[in-house]
Amino acid sequence: MIVRPAKPSDLPFIADIIDRCELATEGIDYTDWSGVLLVAERQGEVVGFMSCLPGKPYAVITEMGVLPTHQKGRAAVKLWESMELLLRTMGVKTWAAWVGEKREVNETMTKLGAVCTGAGNMYVRSL
Repeated sequence: MIVRPAKPSDLPFIADIIDRCELATEGIDYTDWSGVLLVAERQGEVVGFMSCLPGKPYAVITEMGVLPTHQKGRAAVKLWESMELLLRTMGVKTWAAWVGEKREVNETMTKLGAVCTGAGNMYVRSL
């Protein structure tokens, strides 16, 4: 599995992941991204993505999705590790992310060392 910056040709695959993971918000254009957009690729297939708006003192993780068939693998962890490494090189000291109600996501965030603030499932982690 590799994690790399997204290319324009990845956008249909990212849109498919958003749809299959039921992350889509009606009326949002998922073909025009700003900030950092990474994809996880396994054997030539885009299986996950993560987007972030970097800034200082903190960055905001805006979206993340992994195909349901790959959610038990390491795609999510690889995306987080890669994004954190990139953010560190940019001088970012902390990230914040709001996550849904899924218990697995909350457990993963805790395993990654993030702390839930208790305010609407917002997690923060110092880098």
